[in-house]
Amino acid sequence: MTATQSLNLYNLSLRYFKNEADATAFVKELEFVIDDKVMVGNKNYENLLHKDLEIIRGEMARKEDLVAIRTEIAQSKTDMIKWFFAFFVTLVLMILGLYATILLKK
Repeated sequence: MTATQSLNLYNLSLRYFKNEADATAFVKELEFVIDDKVMVGNKNYENLLHKDLEIIRGEMARKEDLVAIRTEIAQSKTDMIKWFFAFFVTLVLMILGLYATILLKK
């Protein structure tokens, strides 16, 4: 609560209280309650913010794991394609070799 707001509350409360001490006590108590509510609200928002940040960190870690898994899958896919091509070439050479031996015997 700002000083101007406190002064305005004090002046307003002077109209309803019989002496200045009661008005001052009322304003101080009101300031304490308002500041306490603000602090509790800030703590609640702070706790919610920390929970949200933890959730976001967990999701980011999972996304990083997913990226690592996807790159690993892509790498193994290219390796498999290389092996399939190597076996295909080997089989073609073997078949051509068999045809060559059959044709050269005659």
